[in-house]
Amino acid sequence: MVGLPPRLSTGVAGLDDVLHGGYLAGDAYLLRGELGTGKTLLGLHFLRDGADAGETVLFINLEESEAKTGDTLRGRIRPGRDRLSRSESSL
Repeated sequence: MVGLPPRLSTGVAGLDDVLHGGYLAGDAYLLRGELGTGKTLLGLHFLRDGADAGETVLFINLEESEAKTGDTLRGRIRPGRDRLSRSESSL
């Protein structure tokens, strides 16, 4: 019998419990919800958990303004550990 792929922590312990250890590695997930339901925060928790495990992570935001994204990230960036960079597209 072939085993399941390894699990990746969501970065939220309670959600990892519900998902029996986290996301299945190699699968794609779509997170939908109304404005203000925590979709971005969940993604940031996932990225932080990956970064803490030594992974390179990337956050791309196509909908929120730079100011709104800054408000979301404020207080969640760890000086000396997290690095933010900004890029503008001409598309």
